[in-house]
Amino acid sequence: LGSTITFKLEKSFRSFEVEKLEQSAYIILEL
Repeated sequence: LGSTITFKLEKSFRSFEVEKLEQSAYIILEL
């Protein structure tokens, strides 16, 4: 059970990081 929760947290954290990277890419493209 604990490993499942950790996996879900890790997955959501990674998608959050990807969103930040995509936002940064869009800002760079706009510049």
